[in-house]
Amino acid sequence: MTEHTIIHAHVTNPAEGMFKQGRNDRAECTVVSCSASERCGLYSSGQCCRVGSWLTAKRCPYGKATTLSEHTRRARKYSAWIAEKKKQYADVLNKLNHHVRKIARIGDFIFLPYAHMDMNESLPFTAHGGAFRTGQPFLPVAAFTLQTVLEIVNFRPQAMMGGEITSYQKEIVPRFLIHLSEEFPEMYAAVIKERPELDTNRSNIGRRAYVITLKEGAVIPERQGTFTWDGVYLTSTDLDILFSAVKYDTIKVRMMPKENECVTITSEDQVCATTRYKD
Repeated sequence: MTEHTIIHAHVTNPAEGMFKQGRNDRAECTVVSCSASERCGLYSSGQCCRVGSWLTAKRCPYGKATTLSEHTRRARKYSAWIAEKKKQYADVLNKLNHHVRKIARIGDFIFLPYAHMDMNESLPFTAHGGAFRTGQPFLPVAAFTLQTVLEIVNFRPQAMMGGEITSYQKEIVPRFLIHLSEEFPEMYAAVIKERPELDTNRSNIGRRAYVITLKEGAVIPERQGTFTWDGVYLTSTDLDILFSAVKYDTIKVRMMPKENECVTITSEDQVCATTRYKD
């Protein structure tokens, strides 16, 4: 039996929730373990498809998620139990994030978390999606061939009530090809050699990109003002501060973004060859 290693834990305290909780709601501790984290493209990026609610988590072939729950807010041991679990799993507490919708290799599988893609029953996904069925978008690496990718690109999923789900060809396929070019460039080159017409619209507008990888001089418009990236700092001279200590005629704000902060790309002038994207 393959050994599992605990890679993530999350403690839920109903008393700290955004919405009002009942006195009978229980504290929970969710623990995620994995037998292939050292061979996982998601894990190396600080992500995991097992992290998230039961609505979004995927049944990864290598992962397990266990939720422990004992005490309600009425119980005397409620706070002590939460503190105990946070201490027990301190090394992995909130370590990973939910995955982004992007192709990745996970052990001996290719992860394809794109809407409607696992409805393609001609491909050997671990579970096919469809009407009243939840698919699991894991494809064996051995099946990830040029012909498979062409079938993904050519696929036209059908809606439950009939008719094509047109968003797949209009939105999903172009995004998939962009991701393929970034994560599996050799496969992308083979696809374009076979279908040159696919190497057209590769716009990055609308994607989330890591700020520290943007092109120097990139101008980033936001609701409160416009920022300029100089490679180290984001600077604004027109930031609208809602609650200012005093009224002002001029302002200059400079901030150093954290490593994993992202912005939405609104112009190709904001990016360069080394820009990294979250999705």
